[in-house]
Amino acid sequence: MPRTKLTKEQRTTMVLLMERFGSPTLARIEYRKKYPNSSPSLTTFTNNYKKFLATSSVNDLPRSGRPSLDEVRIPLVQAATERHPESSIRQLAQETNIPVCQVQRILRKKLKLYPYRLTTLPY
Repeated sequence: MPRTKLTKEQRTTMVLLMERFGSPTLARIEYRKKYPNSSPSLTTFTNNYKKFLATSSVNDLPRSGRPSLDEVRIPLVQAATERHPESSIRQLAQETNIPVCQVQRILRKKLKLYPYRLTTLPY
């Protein structure tokens, strides 16, 4: 069966059933009555319950990893763009001391700015 992320309600139900029955097997049987299309493993019940006992929450723990610098760099690129709207991406990168590829990504994906090109039509 394909893996799907459980909703907060489903995880809460798992914890309540584990508390009530004390057995992941019995909890899973009752869980299937409420959610017939979802069938988590017994390990999922046990791990979810242990996580709840340790943190008093069914929410996911924060993910580890390298933090994004976009939140710091977006205002710098936006301010430079407002000061010099005719500047190229390379000029903006040099002015803000941010790599060209990141300036381009910030302009396109975060600020939703795209190059404007005039086209001449033959009449």
